[in-house]
Amino acid sequence: MGAPVTWFEINTKQSKAARDFYAKVFDWKMEVLDGVGYTLVDTQSKRGIPGGIGEARGPNQLVFYIEVDDPKSYLARIENAGGKTVVPVTRDGNGDLRSVR
Repeated sequence: MGAPVTWFEINTKQSKAARDFYAKVFDWKMEVLDGVGYTLVDTQSKRGIPGGIGEARGPNQLVFYIEVDDPKSYLARIENAGGKTVVPVTRDGNGDLRSVR
């Protein structure tokens, strides 16, 4: 079975312009989080996934999150395929394993 993408992020130095663009073109609903520099995105689709638009601190980035049953084994597979672990697997506040990149 495949691993689903569960969240996306668009990080850009022009986040307001990105919000305006995606809302206008795709009718996405935006919830701006005041003082955080981040906007929650509801694609308003039964088949789509939610995401966010943030202010980039470096170069523009498109990030997506993939749900897997064993993060450590997938990080090993990623490294074997030439990828690199930037942040090791950790536990979140619920005790679930999490990894970044």
